[in-house]
Amino acid sequence: RSKGFRNDLTEYPEARCLDGTLGAYYLRPGYGDGEKKFLLFHEGGGFCTSDDDCLARSYGYLGSTRWDQYQTKLTHPFFNTHHEVNP
Repeated sequence: RSKGFRNDLTEYPEARCLDGTLGAYYLRPGYGDGEKKFLLFHEGGGFCTSDDDCLARSYGYLGSTRWDQYQTKLTHPFFNTHHEVNP
């Protein structure tokens, strides 16, 4: 249950990354009592301080979905499904 599946924002063609690739997010469906719940988590670090900074970020994972896989492990503690760890 630690895998998230990629969803491209094809319905929002203007939602683009710094390098022009389509925006995307990962979703792990809920289960059990949380079947209809989800958590939206935005990874920090994507803020640009200048045009040059944005250009540099466009070549890495904070500025592109080019290297994103179809599924990924959601390893941040927010995604931990154990109630003892993440009540």
